[in-house]
Amino acid sequence: MNLVILGASGLLGTELTHYFSSRFTVKTFTRSDLDVTKPSELSKLSALPNLEWVINCTGYTQVDACETNPDIAFSLNANAPFHLAQFCSKNRLKLIHFSTDYVFDGEKPSPYLETDTCNPISVYGLSKYQGEQHVLTQCKEAYVFRIQWLYGHNKGFVPFVFSQAKTPEKTVKALSDQWGTHTSTQTIAQWVEAFLKNKPPFGLYHIRSSGYATWFELANFINQNWALGLVVTPSTMHELSRPAKRPANSRLDISKAVSLNIYTPKSWQDDLKEFMQ
Repeated sequence: MNLVILGASGLLGTELTHYFSSRFTVKTFTRSDLDVTKPSELSKLSALPNLEWVINCTGYTQVDACETNPDIAFSLNANAPFHLAQFCSKNRLKLIHFSTDYVFDGEKPSPYLETDTCNPISVYGLSKYQGEQHVLTQCKEAYVFRIQWLYGHNKGFVPFVFSQAKTPEKTVKALSDQWGTHTSTQTIAQWVEAFLKNKPPFGLYHIRSSGYATWFELANFINQNWALGLVVTPSTMHELSRPAKRPANSRLDISKAVSLNIYTPKSWQDDLKEFMQ
């Protein structure tokens, strides 16, 4: 299987590059290699022999920065996927694109299904919503995966908590009023591999680890299981007063993906333990 990974130096792109390089024929592009905001540069993909899949890991994921840089957010998260999807459709390439739980407003009392109405409350969420819809309408052979709360090697909240144990203060303040699922980049790679190998129907899917927790619960779990000696205190989204609004309920229902019987996700606790090994 021949595939290309765009945004290969980012959090998810780095993991997919590492994970798939020993399994498939992989070509990678960082932004310096191929700028997805410039449609003309997509022609570089045409030169790759026997290419089957394009995995798009590019995006502007700094949620608060999107509020002050909306032009960049919409260029990377909405416009670029539109042109990429058109290119893949025209050249008969299959596409994988990643979206986010931030397409929802967080007001629903239960986990969100793929069929639920989106109502993003931030520039980031709106730009990602437009991007995913462009992919779904412009490329019929595409998977759009909504993912959330990723952590990987040296990036994300999990490495941050461990790093705090090395500081003199040894303190962590974490949100106790936002619910979702903390997921390792390796779990996302395993989900994607299952889709590539089993080829279920194209379309929109939620994928993550299983179970739910707040950021406060995750920090406590890490502190207790690895005996870090941290002082973990709860905080609220109102107290932090960040530029971008966050959905309080970020829980994604993954029953659609699980029902395919191609991959059984680990609990977020087991996912973390495996990641730390």
